[in-house]
Amino acid sequence: MITYLNFINPFKRYPKHLILTGLATLCYVVFNTLSIWLIAPVLNIIFLPNKANESAQTEMLTGGMRGMYDSMKQWSWDLIGGGDPLSVLPRLCMALIAVFLLKNLFAYLQLHFVSYVEQRMIKDLRDRVYAHVIRQPYEFFDRSSTGELMSAVMNDVNTLSVTFQRVFTQAVRDPITVVTLLIILFSISWQLTLAALIIVPIFGILYRKTGGSLKRKSGRIQEGLAEITGALQETISGARLIKSSATETTETDRFESRSERLFGNSLRLARLERLASPLSEFIGVLIIALVLLVGGQQVLSGSLLDAEDFIRFIVVLFSILAPARAVGNLNNYLQIGAAAGARINNLLEQPIENPDEQLEGQRVTGLTSGIEYDKVCFRYATSDHWILQDISLKINRGERVALVGRSGSGKTTLANLLPRFYEPQQGQVLWDGKSVTTLARAPLRRHISLVSQDVFLFNESVRYNLTYGLNDVTDERLAAAMRRAQCTEFVAKLPRGLDTIVGERGAQLSGGQKQRIAIARALLKDAPLLIFDEATSALDNESERLIQQALEELFRERTVIIIAHRLSSIRFADRVVVMDEGRIAAQGTHASLMESSDLYRTLTQLYERESLPA
Repeated sequence: MITYLNFINPFKRYPKHLILTGLATLCYVVFNTLSIWLIAPVLNIIFLPNKANESAQTEMLTGGMRGMYDSMKQWSWDLIGGGDPLSVLPRLCMALIAVFLLKNLFAYLQLHFVSYVEQRMIKDLRDRVYAHVIRQPYEFFDRSSTGELMSAVMNDVNTLSVTFQRVFTQAVRDPITVVTLLIILFSISWQLTLAALIIVPIFGILYRKTGGSLKRKSGRIQEGLAEITGALQETISGARLIKSSATETTETDRFESRSERLFGNSLRLARLERLASPLSEFIGVLIIALVLLVGGQQVLSGSLLDAEDFIRFIVVLFSILAPARAVGNLNNYLQIGAAAGARINNLLEQPIENPDEQLEGQRVTGLTSGIEYDKVCFRYATSDHWILQDISLKINRGERVALVGRSGSGKTTLANLLPRFYEPQQGQVLWDGKSVTTLARAPLRRHISLVSQDVFLFNESVRYNLTYGLNDVTDERLAAAMRRAQCTEFVAKLPRGLDTIVGERGAQLSGGQKQRIAIARALLKDAPLLIFDEATSALDNESERLIQQALEELFRERTVIIIAHRLSSIRFADRVVVMDEGRIAAQGTHASLMESSDLYRTLTQLYERESLPA
């Protein structure tokens, strides 16, 4: 339980509802105990009417718990008015009805108040996990599985939801009920109660042994759910590749294999959980049988217990079994929740990006002189291979620089250091002479527009995607940006225009249309620095022409880094930087490099072949 409080402490966040829950729980326990207490005299009056009157009028000569018990008997008899059994029975039945009504009323009120705490805790926990994930550094997403992250936010939190529901509903009510009923049992006959409790340690040992196994099996199930979620996400995202490769059967077999492992773990967990109920019932029957044997002998011999006491003892004993079993099952739910809690805790322990508040005085307000890479070296945390080695490059304000090179030469990584997606291990990246590590991330990123080769669009409207991350975009500004990005015509043809939902990752749009939306978004952002990672996919001639026109508008009067994959993009550049194996191999204009760099000539020939129509 302490682990869960580390996530979200309900006593600090929802004190009013927890206080009301506690009060309703106490009232429920009182009336539940009273309802059990009143069953014995009803049965006694019906089956042993003469003994009932004698029992009520017996002189109290005992002290201690037994004296307290006799006082309660006399108080309850006086409360209903006493008298002959025929007159007492109707009053006793009315009292039973009133007590059960109040008992169930407070049971409802307890669930009413605790439901708010349960659902609010789950909502707040899911929000916290999501907020923590989204504030992770960019490299976190490079090494994390999408399925595992989705499983943590959804499956693990849902598992904790079940645990919370059981804990908050039963953790207070059932233990108090058990303690209260145990006090009554001891007050009736401590000898008989001890005899009944002899078997309880066996019960505890069984639950302790099964608890650890439940935690391990639940952990395997959560891992299996993460695998299943990841496989499903990959299948949906890679549907085009799967279809084109005709590997539906292969992917189905892989999914069924993961599903079979999950089935096995789930089945073992279900069997272990289902074992608890018959074991509990059998142990309960053993206790009842032992009490009937010992207590029945006492009643028949006329020693220690009278008929009403024995009836009450049996009724209370039967009534204690359900809450006692629920208390025992709480450990199972806690163990299952502990496995999910451990996975969430591991996620929440991942360090987030340093908050911008520490760099309040270093906020970017524009780009005046330019940017510079000063002897930069970089490698990913999971690799010993240097992606960038001793990179020194200065880009003046307003200059357009194209980065060219083979795949894996470090072009995209070099650009990703500017918005601080990654931090270099050696050297520094400078913005107007200041290291970007000394600049607050959010303002810095607001001054950089990024148009990536794989354009991402939300499953929202065209308008939402065009204005994403921007505030107070007027219709005039939006229309102007769409016109400059060559979006106006195709958006007008969509079923609902700007309000058309584009589908997941923009599935309802063509590749060229998605690129033009990304260009329009960059125009609306109007950042002084643009990083344009050109798409590698080929486009038809008309789409290519429209995008080239849009790029002319986008590149105007701003500093641009072009990660080029086509000759058509290189023509926009004032300078071309040739990269090879993480180093700058050459730089200059297109014409000068064609004369001086064998690598650049090879790359341009490759670009020419790839740009030829099929």
